Amino acid sequence: MHLHTGIQQLEEAICALLSALNSNPLVIIFQYHALIPCLLLGSLWFLSGVIRRREIHRLNTPYNSLNTPESSPKDATSANGNTNRRPPTPPPSSTLPGIAVILPTKGIRPHTFSNWNSILDIKYNGHIQYLFILEDAHDPVLPHLKTLINRHHHHYNRHQNQKHPPSPLPNPQSPIDIVIAGHTTKCSQKIHNIIKGIKSVPTSTCTYVVCIDDDVHLHPDALSRLVTDMEADPSLFMATGYPFDIPSSYHNCCTINHNNNNNNNNIKPGATLSTSNYTTLTSSSIWTYCAMAYHLPLVIAFSIKQRTHFVWGGCMLFRLIDLLQGTATTKSTSNSNVVQYHNLLDVWEQGGYSDDLTVAARCTELSLPIHCPSYSIFPQWVGTGRSGGGRTSSSDGDSGDVGGNDDQVMPMVQFTTAKHWWNYLRRQLFVLDTYSNAHCKMTNHFMAVVHVYASLAFVIPAAFVAVQCSLYILVVILQLISSLMLSDAANNAILFSSYSSLLPTSASTVLDNNNNNSSSSSNSISSISISISSIHPSLWTCLASLIYMSLGLHYMTGIIITLMSKLNPALSSSAMHAAFHWPRMLLGLWLNNAVIPVCMVYTFLKPTIVWSGVRYRRSGGKVVGVEFSGREDLSLGCTASVERCRKKNKENGGGGVLSYGLQTEGNA
Repeated sequence: MHLHTGIQQLEEAICALLSALNSNPLVIIFQYHALIPCLLLGSLWFLSGVIRRREIHRLNTPYNSLNTPESSPKDATSANGNTNRRPPTPPPSSTLPGIAVILPTKGIRPHTFSNWNSILDIKYNGHIQYLFILEDAHDPVLPHLKTLINRHHHHYNRHQNQKHPPSPLPNPQSPIDIVIAGHTTKCSQKIHNIIKGIKSVPTSTCTYVVCIDDDVHLHPDALSRLVTDMEADPSLFMATGYPFDIPSSYHNCCTINHNNNNNNNNIKPGATLSTSNYTTLTSSSIWTYCAMAYHLPLVIAFSIKQRTHFVWGGCMLFRLIDLLQGTATTKSTSNSNVVQYHNLLDVWEQGGYSDDLTVAARCTELSLPIHCPSYSIFPQWVGTGRSGGGRTSSSDGDSGDVGGNDDQVMPMVQFTTAKHWWNYLRRQLFVLDTYSNAHCKMTNHFMAVVHVYASLAFVIPAAFVAVQCSLYILVVILQLISSLMLSDAANNAILFSSYSSLLPTSASTVLDNNNNNSSSSSNSISSISISISSIHPSLWTCLASLIYMSLGLHYMTGIIITLMSKLNPALSSSAMHAAFHWPRMLLGLWLNNAVIPVCMVYTFLKPTIVWSGVRYRRSGGKVVGVEFSGREDLSLGCTASVERCRKKNKENGGGGVLSYGLQTEGNA
């Protein structure tokens, strides 16, 4: 009886709390207000999926079934700037202009080698030159990079004379250079590397330059199609794309080879295991999903319009002459033509921290068109798993072999703990308080305010819904337990009365109690229905909007995964789908947005950040201090010692450029 009484008291307390929440006007307002962010975000995710699905339809459309020629991005642009209805782009038949691929590189990650292979194996009908930009000759990736280049060269020599060579093969006239950029002093190291790479590109052979991160896995036709679009529309200033995060458990098992089979002889250096092994790998941590959740709303900005105002630094395609001359556009006035200059390299170099946000601000300020087609979406693997492709290097620069052996694995240290995720989130938000002028400052701070508002508008109602749903479920469980306890007591009393013939009065009393208990049980069931019917409509509304938003995210994810597998047949759509743990994804989405307001305030108040082992200090929106402190990088797990930095700067005279001309015989 005491237990039953305690359960009833707990039930009454929970019901009182639920009643208070249901009648609280602030809770009701927040729950109704959730309609705005949830319906908007869910609808935009659905729209992004629909637009990407059109690209799948274009890929499935035979080229010879088209009666109309390919229209350029400029011709196909509608009044609202949407170019998603143009017919598919066939592979270019004519020679494309020369292009230089700038790859700022630091450290080794499990996906590094397969990503490099995807870039080196790019299908491009024209001159292409690769420049791997390192900040330090002591970077542990350097010996691995040299080995990869040599094996890439030997791979071509081995297959070029075969009757049915694997496809694609590297371009025999593609020089591959390693450039040591030295250490930065007044901007981020990545920007410093990019500038050194751009200035090292020969203008006589290269018309375009593309800056690509080492965590980008390019589709075979990506550069060809982007350059074709740029050639078709001279008004375009640049082209870009965006990554889509995949939990590391898929990348640990992705097979990348020339024949698209599981023959280990065809696995290239750095390729990973077969897709049949993905179910045996551990899932990514909750911190991985928190990091992934940060990118999910940003996918919308790179999906709904191909003429966008956003830039992703992992893939930026420019005309080389525009960057070197700093010319943006010629603006016609009533009296004359005024040439506008973006001076992008100077803006980058003078205290720049974020490469892509700076470019986006200059483009919006000068009305420079940015092209982001639907096919320009790339897989990016994040997580805590293990993958093939080499061994980690020791801190003194000694390294292991690079190859495709399954036993050569190394751990991915990104987002293994909350500290790693916190540092990653701070780096993402740090850029919102960096700027080059008043226009850039206003744009970035406005995005910061919108970011905080959207996070709070989603997190607070979702928390109220989770608490109330949990309390309602707990009330139902307690009422069921109470009913079962009363029913058991009644049954025991009846059993006792059957052996108590000498006490008919007692038996009669027990039967009366049984009737009372049965009545209590029916009252409990009735109270359950009453509890459910007492739920405020705002809770149902908020819950429905959250479910709608989740369905939109799931739909967009499925479409993008299918599109990426269509663009690159070496990627397995089913394996990528299986890598997602959706309860963790939704929890990570909530947790990431719950922390963003706190992290935003903390990041704006603290003027320093650590990125790839380098501590940056900002003031007035620009980088004013760079310190190679020797701290372990939270994303790469490599170290940069003060002694090495000083020694290298002394050798290079403060940061010169040394080029290792590792080229193929066809271009030697």
